[in-house]
Amino acid sequence: MEKPTPQTPIRRLGSFVLATIAVALFGTWTHAAAADSLGKLVWVELITEDAATAASFYEGLLDWKIEMRESGRYTVLSNGKPIASISQIKNRLDEDEAQWLVGLEVEDLPESVAAARRLGATIHESAGSRAGFAQFAIIEDLEGAPVVFLDPEKPLGGERAAGAWVWAELWTDDPVAASKFYGEVVGYERSETDLLGQAYPVFEIDGEPRAGMVEIEDKAVDPIWAPYLAVADVAATVRKAKSLGGRILLEPKPENRGGRVALLADPTGGAFFIYQIEADS
Repeated sequence: MEKPTPQTPIRRLGSFVLATIAVALFGTWTHAAAADSLGKLVWVELITEDAATAASFYEGLLDWKIEMRESGRYTVLSNGKPIASISQIKNRLDEDEAQWLVGLEVEDLPESVAAARRLGATIHESAGSRAGFAQFAIIEDLEGAPVVFLDPEKPLGGERAAGAWVWAELWTDDPVAASKFYGEVVGYERSETDLLGQAYPVFEIDGEPRAGMVEIEDKAVDPIWAPYLAVADVAATVRKAKSLGGRILLEPKPENRGGRVALLADPTGGAFFIYQIEADS
């Protein structure tokens, strides 16, 4: 797959921001019947200095209903189910550094946090909770990629359909170290699958794929967890994003996973992949 250019805004959030966003996270959870979700992406949070602009963009781009909550925070609903949030952070982000923050489900949150700390990760929030829904922790892994670990009390995550988050991918400059870290912290086992004639590293649990991994070749790109949003038509979504003021960071080309993937950024700088699921069985 084509790699982002140095201008591509795939960056990690600053430590100060990560240490202060916990109170804004996860005000509303999706309550969907999701089985075998350990290690999967189950919630995504956009951190931005302009939540209103971001909300307007996504509501125009997708079949999402976005409701404003307290303190400038928005809940994103797809097919009536909450799947994400958009949170306002004031005067704490560099230009174009809004970011979608990935949340992964883990089996034992205290054990995952303890393992991450033991291995040298930075723990920004180790004991957050939302009564009746989930406990969570915010960390930066050994390469600085921010991620949220969740131990839900209810099943979380949306259905595999257009408008839902369907995949997470770790972009790292040290795949060997990342595989070891997430193996101990989340329970991932690394395998490889063929993707258009190239080996694609995959994180699995009990033989089931949970997330992917891409080795960063451009040092201008920071390690990060990137979410994938399902759409019915990548080309149409790209055209619509452009008309709404979004940027196209990677065009849908045959070399980019058969033309079924593109990388977009909303007007506030939040980058996310879109993935066409129409041809999936």
